[in-house]
Formats: sequence, structure tokens, C-alpha cells
Amino acid sequence: MHARLAALLAIALCSCHVSWGEVIAPDPAEQLASLRDESVNILSRLGDLTKKSDVLSTEEGMKLLQELVDQMKDVNARIRALEATIAQQPKPAAPKFPITTPNGYIQFQFRDSDRPSARQNSFHLRRVRLGGRVQIDPQTTGRFSYELASGVGAVTGTVREASIENQRGILTLRLGQFAAPMGYEIPRSSADREMPEQSTINRTLFDSEFVVGVSGTVAVDKRLSVTGAVVNSLATYDPEQRNLAQGGPGRRQAVIGSVRYSDGRGLSVGLSGFTGVRPAFATGTTATNGKEIIAPAVRRSFVLVDASALGVWDSKIDLRGEYLFGTDRNNLGSNSASVSRNKANLNGWHALLSYRTRPNQRAFVRFEEFDPNTLTRRDVVGAMGLGYSYDMNPNTRLTAAIEWFREPAGRTRMLTLRSQIRF
Repeated sequence: MHARLAALLAIALCSCHVSWGEVIAPDPAEQLASLRDESVNILSRLGDLTKKSDVLSTEEGMKLLQELVDQMKDVNARIRALEATIAQQPKPAAPKFPITTPNGYIQFQFRDSDRPSARQNSFHLRRVRLGGRVQIDPQTTGRFSYELASGVGAVTGTVREASIENQRGILTLRLGQFAAPMGYEIPRSSADREMPEQSTINRTLFDSEFVVGVSGTVAVDKRLSVTGAVVNSLATYDPEQRNLAQGGPGRRQAVIGSVRYSDGRGLSVGLSGFTGVRPAFATGTTATNGKEIIAPAVRRSFVLVDASALGVWDSKIDLRGEYLFGTDRNNLGSNSASVSRNKANLNGWHALLSYRTRPNQRAFVRFEEFDPNTLTRRDVVGAMGLGYSYDMNPNTRLTAAIEWFREPAGRTRMLTLRSQIRF
């Protein structure tokens, strides 16, 4: 009797042919996984049955044992047949590199503003950006973006982003012109932002948000990442870089370091640091000795803390904010020798709350303040903005926003009605 039991178990075990490492198509894989689970279950039941002392001494026990062995034979025959079918299926062709994916967006708007620095009452194209992503190989990606319009009367071509990114394990390297890796707002696309424009502090210190250099990011684990970068000290649209003559040779690079923690459920906290040299420039003013006055180089350094809570407490509520403090040249963009010679301590913050009233509609409010020189409160700029956006479809958005400013020139406002199309 024991010999018969051993023979039955040997047949069952020998017919159990399972290849766990195969890569198969989705539907057959589900069927195969189900059959394998069933095979394991039958083996477990066989093992439990043989532990019973009376299984071989009764006809009912032997009958049950034979049924389980027959089930095992049937299941494993189906497994082998399915594996043979899968083996005959054609394998998907390997992707042919490079793979180019174009993208872009157009923002058309009406703006009414009485701000001294931006008086407007007109329709215009705020942004027309064409770009794309080029997958060069599985580890290397190229990104490019070209600006065809950037405001009233600014219908000229400008390179926004032109970078190459290479990923090797936990390390990601990036070379070229890319968004400064600081905070949450600077790297965020203008097409995704709730308010029409960035906060005052980021527009002032990192105009255009793009820098030129090299950066590296290490993914310590799924939640923690560390980034370091060496870049030119000035953003590509910095007023001194665009409008003023540089005052001679000198160091013009900066170092950026940042640490970010994300819990994977909507909470993200970051700490960033920036230190570099703002180059000297020619003021256009002649001294008594007949020589042109050169505004000297100054060190610009910042510390930025940011946090985002997206749907953490309520799936409809998103909260974002940043706080920055540091030093930079006093009265940025001015060519006056008297006000541009020295650096000043500065700080600023902004906080944005958005509420999803419907799946495709959102109401939002932003508060902000920027003090470019903490020695005096006369130059502080504060603002509050309210807005509402409606996504007609995944690629079309309508936005209405109004902002009230408190600035040295007095109280002003800015109304923006915008349509955006992505492609």
C-alpha cells in the first residue's frame, strides 16, 4: 500500500513543471499564474491528506487521494500547453532610438494692470512654447524648449531649455540649460501653475528660472533625494545679464545644493542652498577722473525652504509654500553707481491654497511678500491673488485671476483672463 502511495506522489510531483522566470504577454500570464496557484494549492492538500493515519486504510481515503493526483495531472498538462503557446508568440520588437516626442503650449490672454512696472490693457500672447523630449537610449534623454512669444510685443525666438539627462542607477546627471533645482515653484512648468505668473521673489532673483551648468541627483531611496549643481550665477533672463555690460573678467559660477523628502502620498519638503558671485558691470557713469564707474561683483547667497501638501488632509485641497532669505545686490537691474555698489539682506515668502470644486475646476488664493532690503520697509512688495480655472478637456484650460499689490508706488491691481492649449 505504501508503495502505491509513493508511486502516486511521484507521478504528481514529476508532472509539476513550473517555469517561474518567464516573461510572457499580459493575458496568458494571468492564466498561467492562476494555474500555478492552483497547482500549489493541490500539492498542499496532498501533503495534508497524507499526514492522516487512516488515508491508506479506507477506500474513501484512497479515492480522495486519487482525485487530487488526477487534478494535479490535469492542471500541469494545462500549464505545459499554455507555456508552449506562449513560447510560439512573437516577441515585441525592440524600440528604435532615438524616439522624439514633441510637446508645447500656447497661452493667449487679456490683461488689465495699473502697476507702474507693467501697465497693460490689451490682448496678447503670453507664452508660445515649442519643445520636446528625445529618448536617445534607455538611459539618456534630451529635452528642448523654444519660446516664440513671452509677453506684450515680445514675439522673438529664445531658447528656454536645452539639456541632456543621463541616468545610471541611483544617479541622474544633467548638462546644459535647465530649470534651477531649487524649491517647488522654479522647476514647475508655467503650463501647470495655478496663478498666471510666478511669485515676485522668484521672478526677481531667478527671472526665467533657467540656468546653465551641470547638476547631479542621487535618489537615496524612494523618498529621499539629494541634488548638487554648478551653474552660472545669473538666470538666463536676469536683468543684469540682459541689459548691462559686464565689467571685466571674474568668477561667474554658483553652487546649488538641495535635499528633498517626499512621502509618496502628496507630502513633499525641500531645503535648498545657493551661493555664487554676481559679476561686476559697467554703470555707464563717468567718474571725475574720466574713467567709467564699475559696480563691483557681489556675493549672492540664498537659503530656500519649501513644502507641498497635495491632497494630504483632503483630496480636494492642495497647499504649497516657500520661504527664502539671503543676500544679493541692492536694487537689481539698476545701472546707478550709488545703489548698485553694495549687497543687501533680503527675504520673502509665498503660500498658495487651491480647492478642487469639481474634477476639472479649481479655485485658488495666493499670498506673498518680498523685502529686497531688510534695512528698510519702504521697498517691500506684498500681494494677494484670487483665481479660478476650468479645464475644458485635458489639454485646454481657461483661467481668470485678479491680484492686488502693495508696493512702494502705492496699491495696484492686475486682472488676467487666459486661455491655454497644450499639445
